[in-house]
Amino acid sequence: MLTLSIIAQVVRAISAIFLIIADRSSNRKTMLVFNAIYNLLNGVQYLLLGAISGAISSFITVLRNVIFYRYKKRAPLAVLLVFFIIVIAINLGSVDSWIAMLPILFVVIYSTALYIGNVFWIKIAVIVVCVLEIIYDYVVGAYVGMAVCALDIVFVSLSFKNLKKSKKVSKKK
Repeated sequence: MLTLSIIAQVVRAISAIFLIIADRSSNRKTMLVFNAIYNLLNGVQYLLLGAISGAISSFITVLRNVIFYRYKKRAPLAVLLVFFIIVIAINLGSVDSWIAMLPILFVVIYSTALYIGNVFWIKIAVIVVCVLEIIYDYVVGAYVGMAVCALDIVFVSLSFKNLKKSKKVSKKK
């Protein structure tokens, strides 16, 4: 069991590279691709730790990113609603405590921000989700994940500065 936990921590550390790239990006499609890779690895990590609702939500998020990637601007509202129903329905079988409901909330918050499509709101969602994910990671033993989320909050906060600069340049043109 200890070996699986160590492997899970290493997988999460590797996933951090993709998360940081995704969250520092100002391009929606780049965010989606790197976030999908992050969630795939994150799902493996949660699976190794026995955190089933976290694993399910992470794997479903990869599917969401693929679907959202296909749309140039915004997926239809019906797609978002069907996605929410799928996430909730699939996760209900694995929810055995309030903490197991947090991954569902992660997906709903981040998916809503992606639907809105505004990079600013996506980054706000990342910060909110990371705070909640630190709590979840602590409970399920994803200690590297806690550090990754804390760092992600810092990196995303710093990327607001870059976002402001790019908006100023756009307005000058």
